[in-house]
Amino acid sequence: MNSSRLDHVTKFPEIAYEECLEHLANGQIGRVAVSVGALPTILPVHYCLNRTRDFVVIRSVKGTKLSAAMKGAIVAFEIDHHEPATDTGWSVVIQGRSSEVVNPVTVLDYEDLPLRPVTPDGIDDHFIQVSLDIVTGRRLDPLDDRR
Repeated sequence: MNSSRLDHVTKFPEIAYEECLEHLANGQIGRVAVSVGALPTILPVHYCLNRTRDFVVIRSVKGTKLSAAMKGAIVAFEIDHHEPATDTGWSVVIQGRSSEVVNPVTVLDYEDLPLRPVTPDGIDDHFIQVSLDIVTGRRLDPLDDRR
C-alpha cells in the first residue's frame, strides 16, 4: 500500500458488548435501515434503550412509511459519534426484528420513557421496538505513521 496516495487510513477495532449498550443508553437519535418498496432506506429516529426488556424503542406515527416498513421486519439500527479534532469515534449497529407495541401495559410503560412525542399531543404516536439480536460496535482510531 502506497501511503503517499492515502489521505487517511484508519483501523476499526471491535467494541465490547457492554460498551455498545452504554453508547446506546446514552444516545437519543439513531438511524434505522428498512426496506421501503423493496429499496433500502435509512431514516433518522428518536430512540431509547429499554435495558429491562432488551429492546431499542422508537416512537413513530401510525401510518408512516417507517411504521409500515418496520412491522415484523428484520432491520438494522445504527448510532455513531465522531470527534473531528482527533478523528476518533465509534459506531454501534443492532440487527433485530421490529414489532409494533400493542400490549396496553407495555405501551403505558413506554409512555414513561424519555422519548419526545412525535405529534403535538402524542395521541397518534405509537411505539416500535427492535430486539437486540445482534449487537456490534467498532471504534474509529487513526493509524499512526508507522507504515
